[in-house]
Amino acid sequence: MRHWKPICACTVFIALLIAGANYQAANAQRAGAENAKKKRFIDHGDYVEDTKTGLLWQKDGDDSKKLNYYQAVTYASKQRIGRLDGWRLPTRKECEAIFPATDPPFTDTKYTDFPCCKGNHEWNSYWTGELDVRLPDYAYVYQWYHKGGANNCYASKNYVYVRCVHDPVKR
Repeated sequence: MRHWKPICACTVFIALLIAGANYQAANAQRAGAENAKKKRFIDHGDYVEDTKTGLLWQKDGDDSKKLNYYQAVTYASKQRIGRLDGWRLPTRKECEAIFPATDPPFTDTKYTDFPCCKGNHEWNSYWTGELDVRLPDYAYVYQWYHKGGANNCYASKNYVYVRCVHDPVKR
């Protein structure tokens, strides 16, 4: 037969204090992560500021409609968004940094969560400003589906979306 030792009331009190502190710490950590996420992207009307990189992004993900690479370069260079000139196509790394851009303030992001080529879905991409110098008429797109990632394709024969980027602006 086991003999149970009586539990001191102060032991129970200390255990409850520790449990309460752990609960409050976990809630504070969750709230801090949510606030950090909310503050990363700032809505400036027609463009979005990434506070982590300082880059400014075209807010609307399908404003360009689908273009080939050469049309996309021209499209980006002619943009005047938020009274700013000097827009360009992003690099692969810049695209990766905001992928999948599905949370506000981004709009019309052409993201789908399905792996490529399975089912009746559209697998969209966005042009980067990077040519694949190993092959003639090849440039990189950033795949805006499933896990994302860069891929090269024919620059003149493939038509994908453009989300322009602007280098940080001194205020």
